[in-house]
Amino acid sequence: MKKKMLFLITFLVHIIICAQTFADNNITYKVISANTVEITGYDNTGGTNVTIPATVANALTTYNVTSIGALAFFNKGLTSVIIPNSVTNISNVAFRVNQLTNVTIPNSVNNIGVGAFVSNPLLTSVTFGSSLNTIGSSSFGGCALTHIDIPDSVTTIGNAAFGNNQLESITLGTNVSTIGTSAFTGNTSTLNTVISKAITPPTITTGGTTDTFNPGGDRSGIDLIVPGGTSATYNGSNWTDFASVTEIMSQSTETFETETTGSTSFTNNSQSFTIENGAGETTYDIENFTNGGWNGSSSDNKFIDNSSGSPALNDGTSFSIKTTDGKDINIKSFYLFVSKRNLTTGVSTTITITGKKNGVVTPIFTITKSSGIVDGANFTPNNGFTFIDFSLEGGANNSNTPVDEIVISSTGNADYLALDAFTWDIPNQQ
Repeated sequence: MKKKMLFLITFLVHIIICAQTFADNNITYKVISANTVEITGYDNTGGTNVTIPATVANALTTYNVTSIGALAFFNKGLTSVIIPNSVTNISNVAFRVNQLTNVTIPNSVNNIGVGAFVSNPLLTSVTFGSSLNTIGSSSFGGCALTHIDIPDSVTTIGNAAFGNNQLESITLGTNVSTIGTSAFTGNTSTLNTVISKAITPPTITTGGTTDTFNPGGDRSGIDLIVPGGTSATYNGSNWTDFASVTEIMSQSTETFETETTGSTSFTNNSQSFTIENGAGETTYDIENFTNGGWNGSSSDNKFIDNSSGSPALNDGTSFSIKTTDGKDINIKSFYLFVSKRNLTTGVSTTITITGKKNGVVTPIFTITKSSGIVDGANFTPNNGFTFIDFSLEGGANNSNTPVDEIVISSTGNADYLALDAFTWDIPNQQ
């Protein structure tokens, strides 16, 4: 009897807690657990610019704001909204019929409900967080989006999710598996590029009035870009009738082993590159020295360096690698040997790496490294080479920043540089 009574009391307390609603700063909240709330409404006398708090206090309790409920901000004339990183769910038609111009979905959100942002005719930009799993049907229908980049976390895109926008390009993440009917219809006059990064083609509808891309299945104005080696699989999975199908080149590493010794150019995966000397240098080219290089896992024989000639000492050195045709690339990493000219220990230097485009002097990015540099003359670890990872170096991820030239320079007594295992790929939307 006591156990039944205790259960009944606990149940009643839970009902009472979850039935509580309160308002703060023009936003109405509903308690959904002992320490979480859902937004259920908004008094638009609070204005058209809304900042949703991550936490809200009421009656001595501080709650985490974890959900934006159905119709919470429906037709409130909003022009901007900031959603905190505490929200995990945006419910059906939560922001329907407003005047939002851009939206950032925080990394905490894993679900966007049906029609959540439908009919925001001024909405030109949306940034999706990295935890998003589902984009509901009609969630961004009737907006003015021009480009969308679906993160790798998303698996499902609902029916008509992005219908009737002004989409020019769509990038689909690696884990998208299902795309609903009419998901991208109503963008026929503007949509020209679809990039799918998924190895397994997502399920789509082809032909008829509910074709995923265009009623009737006319995709003649759309170029499709897919991962390398998957075009036949996509074609066999109803991804048909596009203007063209191009395979994204996978990441490639040049180890120089098949290149010509003494050359100032090289070709990797059909892309030609040119090696150019920095100021005061005349000798950067491809060198051949048995077991002198590092391919990322073991020693090899060929690499770029400035071993020939007699340049000035103790003033550093520099060189650049650029695409011969000016095509943009993403540089992922390389190995760099840094040493005094005579290969004796005691090198002291700062390495600067700049990415450039179109010959413009102002760099796209700059990486400065003065610590963690292997003294090459010790020939350990990695045969004396320092690993340069563009996703980490300099405290920023530059591994997906398109450039057509990379300039590498040193200061002090680091008069000798060698480069090996040059890893790169082509930007998705080039």
